[in-house]
Amino acid sequence: MTSLSQVWHWLWFTHTGLHGLLFGLLVWRRFYKDFPIFFAYTGFASLQTAVVLVMNYAPAVSGQQYYVVYVASTTVLTALSFGVVYELLTHLLRDYPALRSLGTRFFRWAAIILVGIALVLAWFAPAGGGDHLMSVVFLLTRTVDLLLCGLLVLLFVFPRYFHLSWQNYACGIALGLGVLASADLAAFAIRSQIEPVTRNLSEDMLDVVTQGATLCSVLIWTAYVVRPQRRSHAQVSSLPFHDLETWNQELERLLHQ
Repeated sequence: MTSLSQVWHWLWFTHTGLHGLLFGLLVWRRFYKDFPIFFAYTGFASLQTAVVLVMNYAPAVSGQQYYVVYVASTTVLTALSFGVVYELLTHLLRDYPALRSLGTRFFRWAAIILVGIALVLAWFAPAGGGDHLMSVVFLLTRTVDLLLCGLLVLLFVFPRYFHLSWQNYACGIALGLGVLASADLAAFAIRSQIEPVTRNLSEDMLDVVTQGATLCSVLIWTAYVVRPQRRSHAQVSSLPFHDLETWNQELERLLHQ
């Protein structure tokens, strides 16, 4: 086992243990009340990393069995990650019911547009490499990560434009998910083109990136969970032209006419 291979294996062991610790903290903090989808995402992620890690070292588990469990669990985890982004948006606009309805509709249309862009990029960049099946999986994962990164960019731009203050927990969740999605996007974009038949140095380097990004995201989430939550109540001296309270009142008036 090379030194790089040892590094990413230790990173795998470390973030697997931290995932379990994070989920325990979420239970203790009763996160399921305010962020139920993120709570489910973290619980499933901690279970997935533990199961896949055990299967990786179990001699009775075949490569095909490992592949099926990995792909199925990753599909579920990806669906939950999109749910987390939607949950963060509704949290940002929870005080503006009319804008929340408009914002979620806008977010759905943005998601549809990004899906179209991601599919076009996937179509014009076919998978390569020796292992065609795994190359296809990596290509699809890259496409999904591209979509997720696009939605996260919109999620960060939206509150900045409207002068919305991030709740600490929501900011930490989005930041950790952004680190994970962007690192996975870069790694799987490379993997979709150079996937070799056997492991080599480039594979070990990409595994260090992905496992390290997972560890960073778990550390970010843990840091935000353990710190006291503060809400910002800063007042804007001059009312901007995109005053959300006025927009919300006008939308409610129009909807009730």
